[in-house]
Amino acid sequence: MDLEAPTRPTVRVTKPPIPLIWLDTWVFNTFGRMRAGKLPADEEPLFRGLFEVLLELRDKVAALCPETGQFVEIHPVGWSIEAAKSALSMLSGGVKTHYQNIIEAQTYRGMQAYAEHRDVIELGYQEAFTEDPIKELLDRDILIRVDMEPPAEQLAETRAGNARMAASMEALRQERIASKVGLAEQRELELGGERDGAVELTRQVLVPMSRGEAPASVDTLLRYAHRVARPTRMLGEMLEQATGKQGDFNDLVAFYESEYYRALPGPRITAELFARKMVGAETIKPSDVMDMHQISAFLPFATYIVLDKSMARKVDEAKLDERYDVRVFTRRTLPVLLDELRGIARAAGGVRGKLATTARPRRWPLA
Repeated sequence: MDLEAPTRPTVRVTKPPIPLIWLDTWVFNTFGRMRAGKLPADEEPLFRGLFEVLLELRDKVAALCPETGQFVEIHPVGWSIEAAKSALSMLSGGVKTHYQNIIEAQTYRGMQAYAEHRDVIELGYQEAFTEDPIKELLDRDILIRVDMEPPAEQLAETRAGNARMAASMEALRQERIASKVGLAEQRELELGGERDGAVELTRQVLVPMSRGEAPASVDTLLRYAHRVARPTRMLGEMLEQATGKQGDFNDLVAFYESEYYRALPGPRITAELFARKMVGAETIKPSDVMDMHQISAFLPFATYIVLDKSMARKVDEAKLDERYDVRVFTRRTLPVLLDELRGIARAAGGVRGKLATTARPRRWPLA
């Protein structure tokens, strides 16, 4: 279906009315060590203070600190994983989300604007969560967490999968460096990744089926259903409703090549971070892939994010903090964040009054 080539649409991101704080996994590792009595004496006051003020902000419904899947990356050495896992639950107040849900919601909104030729793509923080996270905190009087602990072999396989992906990306990084691929070129390659993946999956499924054969694996078929068939159907329905004409796979490819897709925060941030990693001097670690995906999802909605020094530098180089109005902190600048959060906590008495029918603060027990 031929569509006029649009100019880049405006993306309007609505952040929560209270600060959203996203913490990298290393922070929860540190909280776990602190709660297990394993932190050096000179570090304990800073992280104890940060942990306590985040609990206070949670109690006053004055900040969001959601759990976003960091658990799989926690690697305890000499202390129980329960100390870090319960830290996630306590600080989040039971509010959870996942980066894949956010990216899919963005893509859906981008498709709607593309089909209807709208100039603005609206992205609200509510779509990052299953329920409104502020209402979740306001309505909850007690937090009870019952974990279905993943089998050890499943956890080991997840981590092994991350290690394999990191090794594959590291080999590709070495190729890029040897070929003298520049940052701008690599950024374009990253932006075309979803399109190229859809084309390759279609080839892997349809070519054998045209010969009366099954695809190479069930996993390939499932990935095709999720990454190609489902979005093609959704976009086709949107285009048919907007124009009266039926869409097909070519429309999905055209969407991924359009400014409507390239303007979305998720793909833009992912491309910036992955491109800098792929042509940079740092070896790719297993945790890097998950970190970059989560940063890409949560940075636009966050007020504060805490990263390791390497990722913070990449965010700064790409000016993502300026583009999406977010404050970035590292271990070195955590005292500044702590002071700022304490200031928010001191002023938060009126915040809860505006958001709730009662101003009664509470410290939920964790069972």
